[in-house]
Amino acid sequence: MYIAFRCYDVDDDQNISEDEVKVVLKNIPLQHIERLEETICANGFTRVEHMNQKRTDNEQITRFVDTIFSEHPNGMYFDEFTKLA
Repeated sequence: MYIAFRCYDVDDDQNISEDEVKVVLKNIPLQHIERLEETICANGFTRVEHMNQKRTDNEQITRFVDTIFSEHPNGMYFDEFTKLA
């Protein structure tokens, strides 16, 4: 759990902020980059459709993180993180 906590604590201040979680979640690669073109073709998505889906995913991440941090407006320390997990 401590390793996961440290992955989100980007600025190493022992407190996970809402912005840190958004940055980490929005930058998790969805697929290996070399396979992106194949996957889009296999699923029938164009690049534009894929990017629109990514925008939707980012909006969902924002809503999810906003909901979690509505109860933790000053961020989360390790003990709060483990309780949430």
